[in-house]
Amino acid sequence: MLIGALLGVYLPVSSRLIGLVMAFGAGVLISAVAFELAAEAYERSGGIPVVLGLLAGAVTFFVGDWFIDRAGGHRRKSPNGPQPGAGPMALVLGALLDGIPESAAIGVSLLGGEGIGVPVVAAVFMSNIPESLSASAGLKRTGRSTGYVLWLWTAVLVASTVAAALGYVLLDGADPSVLRLSSRSLPGRS
Repeated sequence: MLIGALLGVYLPVSSRLIGLVMAFGAGVLISAVAFELAAEAYERSGGIPVVLGLLAGAVTFFVGDWFIDRAGGHRRKSPNGPQPGAGPMALVLGALLDGIPESAAIGVSLLGGEGIGVPVVAAVFMSNIPESLSASAGLKRTGRSTGYVLWLWTAVLVASTVAAALGYVLLDGADPSVLRLSSRSLPGRS
């Protein structure tokens, strides 16, 4: 997150470049889900639960996105936002809301001794860079100081790190069924 924030603050980035970098980050995360996590979930629990889980996630995202668009949020992902600063702050909030359960699930996944696959960690890392780059560039365009932007992303990073530690510490010794349920917070994890 801080790497993307530094790039967004210090490099002159166009909206086109931001769009390309965000598309790359989304593609990396989707690839990891498809090839690493969905295949593992299929091996552990069979096809029907995996298909139903992926379908439920897709429908939930589609319906939520549709409702937000209908409520006037169709420009929420723009680094320029529907009003100055709203789009970038929505990206920061999204990173925080996504990062906490994702980090907690990574912490929990370490408890079973299996760890989490390198492709998944790389995908999470690669998808966070475009998100923070886009939001940081947008925040700078709206007049926010470099210190404010970096403080904001440091706070998101600290919250995510604490969530990973809490996931690891609080669920140490928990029943394996609880650990399986908790690790499902990762994209496609089952």
